[in-house]
Amino acid sequence: MKLMMFEKGKGTALGLVDGKSVIDLSVADASLPKDLKSLIAAPSSAMAAVKTAASTAQASARLALDAVKPALPISPSGKIICVGL
Repeated sequence: MKLMMFEKGKGTALGLVDGKSVIDLSVADASLPKDLKSLIAAPSSAMAAVKTAASTAQASARLALDAVKPALPISPSGKIICVGL
């Protein structure tokens, strides 16, 4: 299972790569986490829900892989602190 974040409108969406298409998980099942960070933090039942949503996804949730623009997998945190010696 390959998961990705991609640009959608002015934001991003979580998708599942399925061959030459991407299943927009926010369209397939609106109750799923909206990003990879939330999906990783979710209980293991969320991954089962992703598999179910992918297998039952309507055509409206499928996008051509070459038509989506990949986004950063994990959004940058608010602050980065660096200390040099």
